[in-house]
Amino acid sequence: MKKHGYKILIEKDEDGVYVATVPELKGCHTQAKTLKELYPRIEEAIELYIKFEEKEVNKAITEAEVEYSANNRLLDAREALSELREKYFK
Repeated sequence: MKKHGYKILIEKDEDGVYVATVPELKGCHTQAKTLKELYPRIEEAIELYIKFEEKEVNKAITEAEVEYSANNRLLDAREALSELREKYFK
């Protein structure tokens, strides 16, 4: 089990179920009937949260790269068009 260093808030609900929440990771939580069951579950929840966030960041980076590339091609096309205009229509 990988240690992450996040603070974990553990509470017992009205039904006696333990609920673990990681305040730093919005929406990262789990529950179990015992603390022994809870600890591996919250570690797994943290790992899945981090993997999901890494995928989202990588997706955003890729989208930004594609947009940057498309913008550069557009600029290149505009420059080429401008050069053609100057060469043939002046």
